[in-house]
Amino acid sequence: MEVFALMENNLGFVRKSTYAVVASRLANFKQVDLLEAMLTRMWRRNEERSMPDERMCALAVNAAFSIRRSNVALRIHEGMRAEGVEMGPLTVSVMAKGYGRMKQPSAVTELLNSAQQRNVDLDIVAWNSAVDAYTRCGQLDKAHELIEKMKAQKVHPNETTFNTLIKGAGRAGRIDTAFDFLTEMRRNACRPNHFTKNSLIDACMRVGLWDRAIEILDQMLEEKSERKHALIGYTSVCAGMLGLVKCGRETDALGLMSEMESRGVDPDPVAFSSVINSLLVVGNIDIAWNLLRSLR
Repeated sequence: MEVFALMENNLGFVRKSTYAVVASRLANFKQVDLLEAMLTRMWRRNEERSMPDERMCALAVNAAFSIRRSNVALRIHEGMRAEGVEMGPLTVSVMAKGYGRMKQPSAVTELLNSAQQRNVDLDIVAWNSAVDAYTRCGQLDKAHELIEKMKAQKVHPNETTFNTLIKGAGRAGRIDTAFDFLTEMRRNACRPNHFTKNSLIDACMRVGLWDRAIEILDQMLEEKSERKHALIGYTSVCAGMLGLVKCGRETDALGLMSEMESRGVDPDPVAFSSVINSLLVVGNIDIAWNLLRSLR
């Protein structure tokens, strides 16, 4: 701040572009207190040529939320409101993500209602941020309801929209709902990608549907373009191998690893550790030892 004081005293004012560069650097290093101080200083000087714009403020809000400094984020947002800074789709997106991290679904609803009252045309990024926020808050049905609201505003849901819903359903243990979202995704002309399939694998593993998870993984391995992305799903499968081993299906775990290697996807240390640990838990020390030796 001392540097800005010197520049202001000697030059009369500091260009907005200079503030913007500094804001970007401070945001990258998560220096949110300095960011807030800089924005406050700019507002107090009240010079039209160097007033903070929406992008600069949103950058600061997002940085604060990302390190769980929600108090700073909310103060900056209130400052935007008080100083009349335009709060368009970018602000809505950043605030929705923040409220999602704070687990405040009512704040997300209020944010969307406010945007509607101000006739803000939300873009797909803002809508998807709201979907993600509700999902993080455990409000999966509310997140799903946004799809119709998006369409009413002539915004078509995309792959990210449905991937978020599928991931949320999986984490909530609602496996049927996850696959219903997959059907709806295809009905809306959105093509499932590797994020979709990895989320479905994780969803299946969470509720013990081992075979279904392995089936989806095998489909990914069949498609050459998706093999490099299959490792995430593979790690999810291996993380749940303890259940398979407990059911006496340790050969499935080892067979899957061999199949992955034969298809050119190398298991990572996490995957190996999951299987070895599972074998040790049920007393298969010899198999675990042989697997460990194969890592050398």
